[in-house]
Amino acid sequence: MIKRFAILVSALALFVLQSQSVFACGGLIAPNGAIRLSRAATLVAWHDGIERYMTSFTYQGDVPKLGWIVPLPAVPLKIEEGGGWTLLRLALETRPQPIWTGST
Repeated sequence: MIKRFAILVSALALFVLQSQSVFACGGLIAPNGAIRLSRAATLVAWHDGIERYMTSFTYQGDVPKLGWIVPLPAVPLKIEEGGGWTLLRLALETRPQPIWTGST
């Protein structure tokens, strides 16, 4: 019984130690902490050996300048600004709303 318990505790400890890196998610920085992240969405795509990240976020707070920290697996080759509705459009196109006919 003790041997089984030791194996279970060891397996759980290994699992917890391996999953620590997923806690890094980045965030917004502003003077005096005067900003709060409201919503964020990220698309990660792999094509022709290149990993692409597309991130959208909204925040609450009235600050003229802010910083945005995003952990990435490597230094980006380039950074481009995308369209404001890109991720919303992707979500709508990949999850179309059902068309109801008849009474509900």
